[in-house]
Amino acid sequence: MRNGRRRNSPSGYGRHPRRAVRVAAFLATTALLTNAAACGGSSSPTGSAGPSGSADPAAQRGPGLDRQQHERVTTLLDRHTAEHEGRMSVVAREADSGLTYSYGKHRAFHTASLVKLEILFLLLLRAEEEDRALTGRERSLASAMIRSSDNGDTDELYTRVGAAEAMAEGHDLLGLERSGPSGDARWGVRTTTASDQMRVLRALVTDDSPLTQASQDYARELLADVAPGQSWGVSAAAGPSEEVELKNGWLPWRADSGRWVVNSAGHIVGEDREYLVVVLSGHHRDYSSGIARVEHVASEVVDALDTAAE
Repeated sequence: MRNGRRRNSPSGYGRHPRRAVRVAAFLATTALLTNAAACGGSSSPTGSAGPSGSADPAAQRGPGLDRQQHERVTTLLDRHTAEHEGRMSVVAREADSGLTYSYGKHRAFHTASLVKLEILFLLLLRAEEEDRALTGRERSLASAMIRSSDNGDTDELYTRVGAAEAMAEGHDLLGLERSGPSGDARWGVRTTTASDQMRVLRALVTDDSPLTQASQDYARELLADVAPGQSWGVSAAAGPSEEVELKNGWLPWRADSGRWVVNSAGHIVGEDREYLVVVLSGHHRDYSSGIARVEHVASEVVDALDTAAE
């Protein structure tokens, strides 16, 4: 919720009594997690100038990260940012230990196709509120939206779930405090932060979710089977035998002279570790260099959390 109030919901999102309990538990848990993660970063949009994510290390340490560990990874990311074009933010958490790290977590970026995660959440929640399974058409649209990032099918789903009004309600339900429209009605050019996208990711793949287990299982099935050409990003931090569930977003942003927005959010599951990672970035000279930077940052942060967890 924003400002302590929940608007009347004509579409019915979040009004089921048992669902309301799960929503409250989800908001409480994610608030603790995101407050524990690093602060720092600017709320300015993707291509604009802003401070680095380093800020005050004492204020940014996640649970279990000591000052030296935190400063080491922050220095690595500061150096990488200084040496390459583009801007970055990241939030990562090791599920079992609770170790958390973030860099520029409140810095604003355009969502591009990463917003499809929230559209999927709204679709699943709406079906639950109506006490029904997804229709065959809805499953077909959701599969194409996530697995191949089909924009035409996303257009139809966006309309089906309630478009901008439903997105605003979804933001309230998920506690997204820094996400919203950017003055453009298109779903792919909304703005968001890594902190907010971690909340969306958790709602789809973790136990403390407003969704039922069946809905989460379906979401994870889609996220684990994206097209091979779209499996880059957070997956770079995974080991060869680990499962990755992810969604990426990419967009050449005309207002930033055609520079690229490149985002990745994913869930890494291994035999003895489990990570949730969100990397948002922008102002890249091209698509390939943006991917390389996202993968570098994801790998550095997961490696640092692995070391801290030992």
